[in-house]
This record gives sequence, structure tokens and C-alpha cells, in this order.
Amino acid sequence: MNTLEQLRAGKLAECQRLRLSCGLQTFPPEIFELADTLEILDLSGNALSSLPDDLPRLHKPRASPRFWTSSRSACTDPKTKRARRRVF
Repeated sequence: MNTLEQLRAGKLAECQRLRLSCGLQTFPPEIFELADTLEILDLSGNALSSLPDDLPRLHKPRASPRFWTSSRSACTDPKTKRARRRVF
């Protein structure tokens, strides 16, 4: 697991997988600095109530079962076709 301190210090440059689970309440804007390399973004285990409008700037991340959590935004699990909850 990565830390917010590593992200803010620039120690995760060129990171392809980022997992931050540290009680975040807001989306760290530093994540956008990884837009060219980031493929998997796991923010489960946080207290995010919204995501930034410019989230599509992260054009490479793909959905992964790791993202299914009990957040407030519902979506469909592609394997079971059931409504599930997820946070990017």
C-alpha cells in the first residue's frame, strides 16, 4: 500500500498502481500528476463523498474488482450484473 506522504513527496512518479487507504475525505489532486502512467487506482477504505469533475484526466485507469466497496455511488458489477458500490 502507498501512503499520501509518498504521493505528496513525488516518490510515486511513474507509478502504475496506486492504493491509498488512509481515511481520505477529499480526492488528493497529486494523483493527477500520475495521469500518464497510472493504470490502477484503488481508493477503497476511504471516506470520499465525491470525486473531482476532471477525473477523466486519468485516462488509463481501468475498473477492477478491488474497487467494489460500500461507498455511496452505485454501479454494476460486470461479472454478476448486480448493482454494487464502488469508489475509484
